[in-house]
Amino acid sequence: ITFGAVILSAVKIGNDHLVAEISAEVTKDWPDSVIVWGASAGIGYPESVNIATVRRAVELGAEGYVPYYLLSQDAFQQDDYPAALKWAREALSRITPRQSANARLHGWTAACVYLAGGSRQEADFLFRNAIALDPSDAELVQAHELFKASSLDKQAFTAFLRSNRERSFEDARRATHSTLKTNPRGSVDRIFAAA
Repeated sequence: ITFGAVILSAVKIGNDHLVAEISAEVTKDWPDSVIVWGASAGIGYPESVNIATVRRAVELGAEGYVPYYLLSQDAFQQDDYPAALKWAREALSRITPRQSANARLHGWTAACVYLAGGSRQEADFLFRNAIALDPSDAELVQAHELFKASSLDKQAFTAFLRSNRERSFEDARRATHSTLKTNPRGSVDRIFAAA
C-alpha cells in the first residue's frame, strides 16, 4: 500500500493521530522526497498545518500552489504582511486557471498587497480579477467593497480577513472531506486544489 493511499484512508476515516504518525515516519524515511513532504505538508489542512513541514516541502521545490499559500497564511497570522505577500505571489504564480481556488487566491493576494503597503491600484486590479473569475463569491465582493471604502483602516480590513479566514477554513475542510468521499483514489494535489 502506498503512502498516499494509507494517508488518504486515515484522513477519510478521521484518524488524525494515525495521519500524524504515518507522516512523521515517512518523512524520516524519505527526508529528500518533495512528494512525501508536500503530501505531509497538506495533511492537516485546514485545521492544523505543521509549518515546518510546509517549509521543508518548499525547500525541496514543491510545485503546487498550496504550500506557498499556507506560508502566506502563516505570515498573515504573524502580522508579517510583506512575507504574506511574497508567499501569496508565489502561490498565485503556481495555480492553474482552472483550479477552483484561483479567484480566492487572487483576492488573497490583493489583500496582501494592500496590507503590505503596496499599490492600491495593484490591489484593486487583483480584486477585480478575482471577482471576474467568480462573480458569485460574496466574500470577494465584500472584501473589495471594504477595500474601496475611503474610511477603511487596515485594522478593520485585517479583522474582516481573520473572520473570513476561519469560515474559509471550514469550507475547505468540508470540500476536502467531500472530495475524499467522492474521489478516494485522487491525488493529494487534486484534493487540496479542490479545497
